[in-house]
Formats: sequence, structure tokens, C-alpha cells
Amino acid sequence: MSTDAPSPVSAGRQTSAGRIEGGIDAVVIGAGPNGLAAAASLARAGARTVLLGATADIGGDGRRREIAPGVVVNDGEHLVSHLDATLISELGLYKHGVEYAARRLDTTYFFDDEPTITLSGDPTQGFQSPDVAALPHAAAFQRFFDEMIRGAGLLAPALAGPRFGGKGATLDEIIERADDEMRPRLMRYASASVDAVLEPVFDGGAFRDLLTAEATFRQGAGPHEPFSFLGLIKRFSGESAGLQGAVAYPVGGPAAVVDALRRVVQNARVDIRAPVKVRDIIIEYDKVAGVELAGGGQIRTSIVVYAESVQSLLSNALGAEDVDIEYQRRVARPAGAIASAQALIKLTKAPSAGDEASALANRLVYAPPAAALRKSFNDARAGAVPEKLAVEAIFPGAIERAGADDNDDIAPVLSAIAHPLPFDPAPSQETMDAVEKAVFDNLELIAPGLAKHIDVAEIRFAAGAGGVFGAPSPAVKDEKDAKSVLLTAAPRGPAPANVFDQWARANAAATASDVDGLFFCGPEAEIGVGLSCTAGRAAAAAALRYGRKKGRVS
Repeated sequence: MSTDAPSPVSAGRQTSAGRIEGGIDAVVIGAGPNGLAAAASLARAGARTVLLGATADIGGDGRRREIAPGVVVNDGEHLVSHLDATLISELGLYKHGVEYAARRLDTTYFFDDEPTITLSGDPTQGFQSPDVAALPHAAAFQRFFDEMIRGAGLLAPALAGPRFGGKGATLDEIIERADDEMRPRLMRYASASVDAVLEPVFDGGAFRDLLTAEATFRQGAGPHEPFSFLGLIKRFSGESAGLQGAVAYPVGGPAAVVDALRRVVQNARVDIRAPVKVRDIIIEYDKVAGVELAGGGQIRTSIVVYAESVQSLLSNALGAEDVDIEYQRRVARPAGAIASAQALIKLTKAPSAGDEASALANRLVYAPPAAALRKSFNDARAGAVPEKLAVEAIFPGAIERAGADDNDDIAPVLSAIAHPLPFDPAPSQETMDAVEKAVFDNLELIAPGLAKHIDVAEIRFAAGAGGVFGAPSPAVKDEKDAKSVLLTAAPRGPAPANVFDQWARANAAATASDVDGLFFCGPEAEIGVGLSCTAGRAAAAAALRYGRKKGRVS
């Protein structure tokens, strides 16, 4: 199949009411990153593929947005830590524009009562610098981290994504195959709380605080809860830019990866139709037979890859009556009640992060005391806005210009994610004010004096449908240089309860449905957080195996 010329998005085009359209090998429902990855993989393998997007916004959360005239930011993910290496190779994403401003970002950690610590962006090479090596617990930290990196590498195949009944290994299988030294460690890593694993090694201090923050960041489980340590293993299990455990920043941000996926999809001549909504997936004799569109008409196909949420699959596109009860129980049960907030801020002046301006090109993390973070999770689950939040922040302009001789023209834009916060689909003004205050208070620990230099700021709270929830707060509005602060709600769901629970859901979603020809790669199928696209690639691979076995795809 030729891939020389792109096919344009068929804006709003759908099958005419009453018309039955045939000759389609696969339909992908959902045009976010996983949907794009699945459609591209299918089409490049020779399958005649239609991609249906419910909105005209092809790419989902991987988008850019203008928050002030000429100031464009990445909305949603702002870093990459688990981008699927196989997908990059198979789709040739480097040829389609993916390149890295930084393949491994150093991380500078900030604490309440400890000096800042900067750790190398390549954890497999060891973290110790002379300054770090002189700190209390540094030797214990290095030994512990080396063991954990090894364990994370061993567990990576099970945590990569859903198996779809294909090749791979479960956590139990990997643990059983481990040697006598690693087996008990892997068992502890896979089931224990953060506190249970770290307490025998650290009696407190900065290293314990930073590990606790990394383990629970953007997860629904607190450091005292079972399976929470697996969040830290997941954090360091995958790779980006070819490096295990590294955090990378693509040129143009993570949205550039989605841009490349869009180009691959178009060059592969995927028939992209948006905005087009699906009314129903047509099931005949427990097999996919096509999709019925909300505007009328049908597309007949034997393969559907579903890249939207499990809830929309069960309640809208499929219907619970078509899915076995065990699938519903494991996949559709309520998720955790913990959320994150993203702050996008244009500053009148770039502040200094700590004492060194060079730290602005690092990944910046505020790690609250472990005991305080434990209380924060309890508060958030009870519906209260915590005082202490773990915060990850970057200055994208500083990262993009890190190798330049002159950094004077760095755009003073800050992107930060704060966690944990209560998930509330209809937050009150009081809650939104409290979220705003908590986010800015904790950002001050990374960038002192930040509020004095705010030009425009938005805080996007994962609380359901979007919208503006009030005027600027008086505390910020009265600052001399602060022109506007908008508190908005982003259409994102709560954090996963814990990585083990999400791993179980992902595999249940991939394998437990009794409908032949239906493959799921919605957000619940991604284990952990971030831009990965593993679920989309795996769903496409399983769909191709199925289609070839049935003789429906060449």
C-alpha cells in the first residue's frame, strides 16, 4: 500500500442514513493516542481501516493550547516516560518528526527541611554525585535503588500493557522464574505498600521522601496502602528514548509525538472521520459484525478496536447484555477517588528554581514528608483538599534551550502537575478555591516568589466536563503583575486505584470479553499514567492475528 500522500480528515463525514458500507477490514473507535497508534498499525499492515473520532479534535489529550497570545502549551501530559519503543520502530515515528530536546532529564528534588538533591536522568548508571554521596543514607539509597532498577527491569514485560492472550508473562510467572535472591524481593515489590518496603531501609530523610513521592505520584493509592510500591516499579520499569527509567522531553513536547502519529495515520491512508459518534457495535452470533453510527447508517466489519473508556463501551457502544458479568465486575467497577491538577502558567519573569538557574532545565519535584503525603491521600479520599501535594514541574522553554549559549529569550512558561486531590465531578467554588491555593502554595516550594510574577495562569482540575469555575482568587488577583487566573475542569478521570488493580483491569479488558473481533485499548488499558500507546499497538497486533486467522485480513 502506498504511503506517499496523506488522506485528509473527512470532517463530519459518515455513512448516509440507512446506507450499509462494506469493504472495511477494521474500524477503530476513538481518535486519542491509542486510537491513532492502533489505526496506524492496522493500516500499515494492509488492513483497510476507518478511524472514528467523536470530536473533531484528533489526538485526544495530546494537544497544544494557547493560554495567552503567542503562548502555546502542552495540555495534559508534559513529559514522556514510557513511550512504546516497538511502536516507534514499527511506525517510524522518528522519520515523522519525533526528536528529543532531552533524552533524560535530571531531576531536582525539593523538600521541607532538607537541602535540594539533583539526581542523574540515567538511573541505570547510578545516581551518586559527590554532593549526593555525602548525604545521610546515600549508600543505602544507592544499594536499594540498584536492586529496585533490576527488579523493575524483570517485571517490565508484565507491566508494559494488556496481553490479549498473546506472548508475554504475568507477574506470577515472572516471580516464579526469578532466582532465589530476587524472588522474595519481587514478591514484596508486587504486593507491599511503599511504607512496608522503605521503612526497613530508611528511618526517614530526603531519600525516603523522594521515593515515596515518585511511587505515589498520580496514583490512587497512598504510601500506606497495599500494592502502592508497584507504582515505583512501574515508574522505573519502562523506557523512553531508549533508556530504562528515563524521563524525556520531545521537541515541541509530548504533543509532537501525537502529531507524528497523525502523520503516520494519514500517510497510511486511514479513512479518518470526525466528528462521528457511534451508536452501537453490531454483534451477530457473539462476533463483531460492524458499527452503527449515531447519524444513521452502518459500517460492516469483523474487527473493532475500541479506544475510548470502558464505561462508554458498556453503556453506549456495546451494552452490558453483550458482555459477561465477570468482565463487568473487574473492569467497570468504580475507580479510585483521587485526582491530579495541572497548572499552566505564563510568568513575567522566570524564577530561579532553588539556587541554580540551570535547574530550570531539569525536571523539578517537590516531595512532601512521607507522613504528610500519607495524610494527604487520606484527606483527598475523604473529599478534602490536602495541604501538602507532590508536584512535578518543568519549564519547557528552558529544556528546549538547554544547549544554547544564550538563554535570555527563554519563554517564562511553567507546566506543573500536583497530586493527590479529591476527585469531584461537580466541585463547589469553595473546593476550587482550595485547590488553587494548595497548588500555588506547593509550587512556591519549588519556585519561591512565583505568585509575584504570574501573568496568566490556568489550573485544570480533573473533575469531569470542562468549564470555567470562577474568577481569579483575591490572593492572586491583587498581586501587581497577576493579570488573570482561571480555574477550569479538565475532562480527565480519577487516578487508578493502584498499579496492580490497573494491571488486572487492563488484562481483563483485553481478554475477558466473549465478543470475537472486539479489542479494547481505552484509557483503562494503559497501566500507570503518561503517553505510552502500548495498548493501542497491542490491540492492533491482536486484531491482525485474529483477522488473519479468520481469513479476513491478508
